[in-house]
Amino acid sequence: MLTLPIKTKWFEMIATKVKPEEYRDKSPYYIARLGKYSDGKPFRIRFRAGYKRTSPLMVCVCTLHEGPGREEWGAAPGWEGYILKIEKVEVLLWF
Repeated sequence: MLTLPIKTKWFEMIATKVKPEEYRDKSPYYIARLGKYSDGKPFRIRFRAGYKRTSPLMVCVCTLHEGPGREEWGAAPGWEGYILKIEKVEVLLWF
């Protein structure tokens, strides 16, 4: 399962269902990791609010899309790239 770091602000917004998607640039790094999910089928991904072993984490069922992001959810103006649509939060752990 792929683990992606995420800022605490965005982590909390996803956990409380305020933010239904997370963004990643369409860079070679993310193309290699997310490109295999471009078939539209749901997959699981782990988000961690930081890099420490004790950082909060969640496991989400996501679908991968491409397009523009919303500024209020962290996208830069005019940004386009990978959009991880959060279909369901399966596990949420606060340490």
